[in-house]
Amino acid sequence: MNDREALAAMAAFLPRLKANGASFGEFVEPKKIRDRTYTMPYWRSCDLADDFVEMAYREGWVQKVDWVAWAATATGRSLLHQPGAVEDADLAQLRYLITALIRKDRFVDGTLVAAFESGLLLRVAARADALLRRPLA
Repeated sequence: MNDREALAAMAAFLPRLKANGASFGEFVEPKKIRDRTYTMPYWRSCDLADDFVEMAYREGWVQKVDWVAWAATATGRSLLHQPGAVEDADLAQLRYLITALIRKDRFVDGTLVAAFESGLLLRVAARADALLRRPLA
């Protein structure tokens, strides 16, 4: 995989992320299975989320980095929490951001759903599209 292919794969998600009624998952309420025994609540991902995560791994968006340390940096905090920050991100920063979101979702159920619902994943795909459209240096 090269950078342009990775950008193209991310940008290809723009229509799906923008689609009316698009969803990344649903919250499953606890269910009573016996007297005083309940299932745990959880987020169930949908096809869009599953396809997105699969693409992220396949196209090299998920990196072997210390994503926890990166998320604590000024850049990480900005990209994760300031909506306009993604518009200036470079490819490496976008990769760290996607890595942090996907890895965190393993430990904090619903992280990717929240990133989708806040528009963060849409902004990442739009930034990938913008980077893809830049002339080659």
